[in-house]
Amino acid sequence: VNTDNPENMRTILEALEALDLICIFPIHPRTKGLLEKYNFDLKDFKNVEIRIEDFLDSELENYFDATVIHYVLHDIEKERRENAVNTLRKSLRKNGLLYVKEPTRKRHGMPAEEIKSLMNSSGLRETYSTEGSSFLSGRYYEGVFQK
Repeated sequence: VNTDNPENMRTILEALEALDLICIFPIHPRTKGLLEKYNFDLKDFKNVEIRIEDFLDSELENYFDATVIHYVLHDIEKERRENAVNTLRKSLRKNGLLYVKEPTRKRHGMPAEEIKSLMNSSGLRETYSTEGSSFLSGRYYEGVFQK
C-alpha cells in the first residue's frame, strides 16, 4: 500500500489499531513527513508505538506482540540484513508475529527465498506467505512469521 495517499496511511494505522496489540510501526523519515503533511495525530492510535529511528539500534527485547516491516528490508545493505532480522526477532514477545512485505523485482527488491532464509535462520517460523504482483509496485513477497 502506497503511503503517499492519506487514505492508505489512515487504513494502515487503523488496521494496526484494530489488532488490540502493542505494535511497532518503523517508518521512514519520508513517511514521517507525510504523517505531518496529512495532520495525523498519532496519539489517536493508543496501541501503535511509532518509532522514527534506525530499528537496528533498538535494544528492546520481548516487547512487541507484532511488528510490521513493509518495503524496508530490501533497502538495508545485504551484509546488515541478518542483524536486522535478528533485532526484529529479539524485539518480539513469545509467539509474536512479524509481518513482512517486500518487492521481489531484480532491479529493486530481493528474492523471496532470501527473505524466507533470513527469517528461518533467525528462528522465525513462517505461518503464511504469498507472492503476487500489483500495478504500482510490481512483484512482491508477503509473509507472516512467528517467534
